[in-house]
Amino acid sequence: MIKSLHDILRGSSLVAGIAVLLALGTGVMSASDDLPVVRIGIVTDGPIARKDSFVDLFRKEIEGVTAGAYTLEFPRGAVVDGGWQSDGIALAMDGLLERGDVDVVVAVGVGVAAEVCGRDQTTKPVVVPFAFGDCALTCPQHANIRVRPIDLGGLMTRDLQAFYETVPFTSVAVLMDPTWPSNCTVVELGQAVAPEGVVVEFVSIPAGTSNIADLLPADVDAIYLMPLLQLHEPQLGTLVKELTTLGLPTFSLLGESEVDLGVLAGMNTKNTMAAMARGTALEVLDLIEGRETQHTMRVETGGRLTLNMATAQALGFSPSWELLTRARLLHDQGFRRDRPINLRTAIDRAVKANLDLAVRDRRVAAGAQDLREAKSYYRPQIDVGLIGAAIDENHAIAALGQYSRYIAGSLTLTQLIYSDGASGNITIQGDLQQIREFDMQALRFDIARDAVAAYMGVMRSDALIRIRQEQVDLTRANLELARIRRSVGAAGAAETYRWEAELATARAGLLDALSFHRLSERQLSRLLDEPLTTRWDLQKPDITTALEALGGADDAVLLDTPNGYDRLATSLVEVGLRQAPELAALNAAIAAQERALTAAQRAAY
Repeated sequence: MIKSLHDILRGSSLVAGIAVLLALGTGVMSASDDLPVVRIGIVTDGPIARKDSFVDLFRKEIEGVTAGAYTLEFPRGAVVDGGWQSDGIALAMDGLLERGDVDVVVAVGVGVAAEVCGRDQTTKPVVVPFAFGDCALTCPQHANIRVRPIDLGGLMTRDLQAFYETVPFTSVAVLMDPTWPSNCTVVELGQAVAPEGVVVEFVSIPAGTSNIADLLPADVDAIYLMPLLQLHEPQLGTLVKELTTLGLPTFSLLGESEVDLGVLAGMNTKNTMAAMARGTALEVLDLIEGRETQHTMRVETGGRLTLNMATAQALGFSPSWELLTRARLLHDQGFRRDRPINLRTAIDRAVKANLDLAVRDRRVAAGAQDLREAKSYYRPQIDVGLIGAAIDENHAIAALGQYSRYIAGSLTLTQLIYSDGASGNITIQGDLQQIREFDMQALRFDIARDAVAAYMGVMRSDALIRIRQEQVDLTRANLELARIRRSVGAAGAAETYRWEAELATARAGLLDALSFHRLSERQLSRLLDEPLTTRWDLQKPDITTALEALGGADDAVLLDTPNGYDRLATSLVEVGLRQAPELAALNAAIAAQERALTAAQRAAY
């Protein structure tokens, strides 16, 4: 029968009296003096350099599961590390176990897990959040130590198989921190987890190493990252960027959090890490309350592939359609877009690039010449004539004539005072020129409309992709829940099959959205006279900017009232009828025909 820490804290009058004295003397009980106080110390392999560290995550989850039942304290100086050295880890563990102001020790890291597993017993309860089960098979099985072993072999097998299916490789280097437990045989583990035909090599990364790439074997063509918590996020980003520059794809055991920093892919999500921390918190609660635990090896086979599309683009890697619908995509704008553009620029470039508009412009220029020619009849006309003749002496003798030379010139100035035909032609040519100008303006508006439609089509397809991706994510989550329900007997196979069918439908919808996005981008590229493969980075316009691009920015204020949309529609219709070039062209055509009719009628007199 295990005597729980809960019983010790609540049931012993002597301890209670001591606790009261401590509360009066040192303020241990804090504000919640009606709740037992549990003081927790944390030891890690080394100083964790990440912004959102496991220590913070564990503290948050432990506080969450014990809220309302216990008052947690983390004494000053009770968060220690071993400096990434085995001797330092042992000293740090001994220090926490000897402290009188620590009730429970949480040992975070594979190195400190190996240290705990190497001890026959501990003087205080110790919780080990994660220990690689393949390397911790000799952990003591007693109530004072709670170990949550991870099936490292199963985890790495899953990851490396997913990595190999994403980017095939022949040799992969596993980068690990210097606290890797000595009782873990990496050669045998590498052979066990390697995909068929792949060589797995383990590379230890000492703390403070500046040029990690120099440590890699020469034949490696892929990198698998174990948790390198000794690296700051900028350092990890620099490492991943260097590996990407070398053309080496990367895969992270931690998954999504490191994929967001530039790693190509990973399987574990932030929810996976949170669930691990929550399980640790429950272990702490069980330990406090004296509940039994089972030292079973947890098999991590879930997770979801996450891809960094910016890294994929840098590697020249293009995922398949199947992979795009199965994986969660991060930084996908770096993969699909490389040309920034806004709505105004799109309209201007479409107008400049349109060849039909260039033809209309030439027609307007030719029409202007016709109008000038029609007007020229009312301008002064000057005629100049010159005639000359000469007979030289040889020809004169032959013709029995005399030598002669004759030159005559003329200069004539005429001015047309009035001609109904000329006047009518000028009027008609002016109306025809207006028709040509209005037609060109109408075409310009049509091009602008098509550019706006194509621009908004790309934005609409982006939104549709997000919606369909969320639908896939939600359906996948429901499928996982259905599988869990089936495994515990709460649901039958039909529920699982239903959600599998729903997932297939959702993925088909996502494929349709991706295809629609490509078509929308190609339509925009065609209007802008750019290569059809151009990926556009669109700036989202607000209502004012969009109306300004269409020439109606002043009407944006109409949207501030409940009836604003109706008023705006009425206003835009009035503006359209007043400024429509098609109507103006029809009026000009009517005027030209009326003037031609008048000229024909006057010709009879």
